[in-house]
Amino acid sequence: MEIQTIKDNLKELELKKRYLICKYHNAYEINDFIQVVLSIICDEPEYVESNKAFFYSNSNSLGSVAYVKADSFTDFVKRDCNESLYIKPLPEQIGFLETYLEDKLIIVNPYYYFKSDREIFYKNGTVMEVIPSDDKIDFEYFCIPKIPNQNSFESFKNYEEFPLPLVSKELIGKPFYLFYDQKVYKTEVDVSSSNDTYWKANDNTIKGLNIDYNFAAAKNQIIDYDNGFVFVNKKLIFTSKIVDSNISDSNLELMQNKEIDEIKYESSKAGKAMQDFFEFTKENNLCYSLNDIYNFYTCVCASQLIILAGMSGTGKTKLPLKFAKYFNMTEGEDNKKLLFIPVSPSFTEPSDILGFLNPNNGLYTSSETGLVEFLKHAEENPNEMHLVIFDEMNLAQIEYWFAPFISILEKDLGERKLQLYSTSQRCINEEKYPSNIEIKNNIIFVGTINLDETTKNISDRLLDRSFIINLKKESFVNYKTQQSGRQQKIELKTFGEDFKVFMPEDSSYNEDYISNFSKRELEFFDRIHTELNKVDPQKGVSFRCVKNIALYLKNKPEELDKNRAFDYAFKQTVMKKINGSVESIGEFIGNTIDNNAVIEGILIKLFDEYSEISDFTECRNEVRNKVLELKKYGYAR
Repeated sequence: MEIQTIKDNLKELELKKRYLICKYHNAYEINDFIQVVLSIICDEPEYVESNKAFFYSNSNSLGSVAYVKADSFTDFVKRDCNESLYIKPLPEQIGFLETYLEDKLIIVNPYYYFKSDREIFYKNGTVMEVIPSDDKIDFEYFCIPKIPNQNSFESFKNYEEFPLPLVSKELIGKPFYLFYDQKVYKTEVDVSSSNDTYWKANDNTIKGLNIDYNFAAAKNQIIDYDNGFVFVNKKLIFTSKIVDSNISDSNLELMQNKEIDEIKYESSKAGKAMQDFFEFTKENNLCYSLNDIYNFYTCVCASQLIILAGMSGTGKTKLPLKFAKYFNMTEGEDNKKLLFIPVSPSFTEPSDILGFLNPNNGLYTSSETGLVEFLKHAEENPNEMHLVIFDEMNLAQIEYWFAPFISILEKDLGERKLQLYSTSQRCINEEKYPSNIEIKNNIIFVGTINLDETTKNISDRLLDRSFIINLKKESFVNYKTQQSGRQQKIELKTFGEDFKVFMPEDSSYNEDYISNFSKRELEFFDRIHTELNKVDPQKGVSFRCVKNIALYLKNKPEELDKNRAFDYAFKQTVMKKINGSVESIGEFIGNTIDNNAVIEGILIKLFDEYSEISDFTECRNEVRNKVLELKKYGYAR
């Protein structure tokens, strides 16, 4: 993206007056004035988040920051302390501000300054208000748009288009919560096709949160600065009960004797952990997008088999290795929670990775991979996560040497037993190598694959049981901007808990997943299946695929937009099954490219028809890549 384009969009964003809420971090003297560094403790506009690589990062431990001059506090110091800040010597100003701003919330109107010699943007700002806080500030806020008036609210609650004049999808981002008349509403909205500041709630998605506004406002859990947005404490949002009632009724009442959904605070905890892991990858000189990190996390929680694809050198192997390191899964005798297996082209059967029972002497001989010992350790330590990485997984035919696991992963948890040998066979060392090992949900298999002439294709049988993540190479400019601005190398700490705290309960894998989808979403799956089945009677959208998508959506962090999450999940399950020759899939995916967009394909038309579910950005890019493959090779993988 050109710097001038970013400048123009940031100028437009400044006009929205989408304030930030911050807390004091430190201050220092520079060029005869005092620069004050503030920690941003609210979510930032979508445009800033999506272009984070272009902004200066002060330090990984501090997170996102804004810079203001000490002069910005002059009026507030006079108001609160009856003192004149500007007459104090500069060193005294620093000490005074440190004391004055302790445990205070600071509302900042941001503006974005581009430093050309470093090719980086800084978040500067003007202080709009200083608010005392009775509690230690160790929480964060959502910045929630306010519905502007009664007529707009009537349109909102009747599921009609309504205006949010300050909220555009590209700059501010899609809201998940809205505020009106001292009430917070959780909802799913889509932007109007005719005006990017008009929105419409999806059917039956408006829920009121049971929040005592007056109490919350008195405790600074809700801060309304009357600028079109309101700040609401994230923990208050996550722990408030949802009123599952029809908002069209004049009174929003709690429904007695009705099961009430409750959003757990762990979702925010997961998002924070992934943001810290994202910083951890940057400190290790790797370059991914934050959405890549969210996506990988969600796949790990939703499936025991994840396959990372993409061109060589994009970090397919490094991502799970650093993930394991960050969550304290390491190799060695003291911590047998990571196993790295380079796959050989000679792997042709399960015994190549597991071992075998010698019928002549009755001894079980374990493979040099060490997989059996590793699986036993996982079985004996169910509260600790374990990670197996199969590097270059498709150098050999996966369905041959990985066959037992493909079958096992089809079974319900509790029934996943890996049989090493028959119980009717005599095994002298069965104490060390029992006849079977239970595969619990504390073990994840991650494979890396390349798609070239040296590798094997992946069958639909395997695709149905896994998520296929295609890692994109980030630009060198993005890498440079991610790495710039660091004054010194900071050794980031690893996560303080076992990753098992984020894994869903065993029972969740067996829940009714179909009910999690709307009728419209199920219609979409049926339409895709019907059209894909016409291409090949052996292809389609299986129940297993839909279950995987449901698990993905259920386990995504709150910070990953549902629209984008659906796009990722569909791409990593169904889209990977669309392959073949021009004659077989050409009509389905389209075969014409006009201005880098695929046209005339059945699949693209279905994406357009069901655009309220997702914009299908990732899926559309995948279609385009397949069309290019068809044009070049006559076949798409």
